[in-house]
Amino acid sequence: MVDNYLLRVAYFVNTHDIPPDLVYNSDHTPVHFIQLKGKAWQVDDSKQGTMGKGDKRQFTCVLTVTAAGRMVGAQIVMEGKTSDAGPYTAIPPFIG
Repeated sequence: MVDNYLLRVAYFVNTHDIPPDLVYNSDHTPVHFIQLKGKAWQVDDSKQGTMGKGDKRQFTCVLTVTAAGRMVGAQIVMEGKTSDAGPYTAIPPFIG
């Protein structure tokens, strides 16, 4: 399925002459504030690292790179509990 997706992206990019600087790939990963005493980042050969069940003292880091290899600035996502953090209920309609 991934191969099919990549082929469709490559076809679309080549067919429409989209420059590599306009093709983005993003991924996110949790980043822990502190490592707890006696806890391991990864306890076995699993693909997913662990730091202790239920520990949510973390933020999410979103990394983006272009197909040309240019790194875009990282985005930090943290839990918010203020009115400025959303969700917004009065979003203006799209006019296009």
